[in-house]
Amino acid sequence: MSPLLLLHLCWRSCRDGGLRYIKERLGFCQRDDHERIHVHAASVGEVITVLPLIEKMLLLNPALKFLVSTNTPTGSAILKRRLHDKVAQAYLPIDFSGAINRFFKRKNISSLWIVETEIWPWLFARAKQNGISITLVNARLSHKSKGKLADFFKCTYKHALCDVLVFARSDEDANGFVQRGAQPEKVSVVGNLKFATTENTQTSTVLLNRPYVLAASTHEDEELQLAKAWINSSIDQLLVIAPRHAERGARLAKSLNALQQETVPDQQDIALRSRGELPGENCRLYLADTLGEMHHWYANASAAFVGGSLIKRGGHNVLEPGRTATAIVVGQHTFNFTEEVDLLLKADAISVADNVEEVVQFFALAVSDLQWAQNMGGRAKAAINAQSDVLDRYIASLSNSVADNLQD
Repeated sequence: MSPLLLLHLCWRSCRDGGLRYIKERLGFCQRDDHERIHVHAASVGEVITVLPLIEKMLLLNPALKFLVSTNTPTGSAILKRRLHDKVAQAYLPIDFSGAINRFFKRKNISSLWIVETEIWPWLFARAKQNGISITLVNARLSHKSKGKLADFFKCTYKHALCDVLVFARSDEDANGFVQRGAQPEKVSVVGNLKFATTENTQTSTVLLNRPYVLAASTHEDEELQLAKAWINSSIDQLLVIAPRHAERGARLAKSLNALQQETVPDQQDIALRSRGELPGENCRLYLADTLGEMHHWYANASAAFVGGSLIKRGGHNVLEPGRTATAIVVGQHTFNFTEEVDLLLKADAISVADNVEEVVQFFALAVSDLQWAQNMGGRAKAAINAQSDVLDRYIASLSNSVADNLQD
């Protein structure tokens, strides 16, 4: 598989990563002699999850030094936007022995924190050989890691998890890691870090001076389903589509324009946020294909659909719109966020749609009854705020490994 992986790296480098991407993925990263805590957040979801923790720890002690690695250019861009030069950044090398060795020779890492589920055999092995402690933060077992394929790698899991601290989201996750080989005395339930909030999630900016509903973190096929149903509806409001991968914006616009021409041939082309364009007065669709603005889009929407749930993707973070007291609807496929969806369902703070038509019906109700939508959003925010002490619990749990640095 290695030649195919290298080809993929070259393709990704040419598409959006650049020369830096392929160099660092092969372990040729910049030398850094400062001792740092290495936090690995694979992609956008993990980056957003761990940002409040890093921000709060830097607030407590600005002298702390972090190296934050990702696997994707999108995750790296969000890090740069939120943390600027407060932390060092790098792409994590692919899990080849040589690449990992080069990485550790060029970096001075005191401890390694892995966000959620990333278990790389060579990374873990080399870290242990270098005397670097490993902690899984917000540890969870994904839908795939519970299946028969994971059983095939049982020995790999057991070897990798030996002597690793596991701070799990829930009892179910904690038990799952013990079954996979983690030592019970090194596993504890701290809670779901996705519930954490910071100042950055408490204020918002109006990005569009007109009412709209939002389809956020959407994937291919979902956008076309939603756009078609929206154009054919009689709802007099704008649908803002914020795709999960912003780099798809221009390509997605062509598909949506083609769909729009079939239905309303005289409609002007769809405007793109990345180009600084604004939707025309009579436009029904708008593309928010930018990074780092999702919180603001959620905060000012009449209601929001969270994508990856009309298709078998597993859904995305429903807590983001909940924090902004926005009425939320999702599809049936939310297995990546079961705990979060269950919490909001118990609070009567989310709606689960069977199909795209029910999503549009939810939007119609939210637009016609603003008080109902506001009440629903308020219940979501209250349910999430009740869990907000999770950030302090994680800082307390991690303090043993950085005790000297955390002292005033």
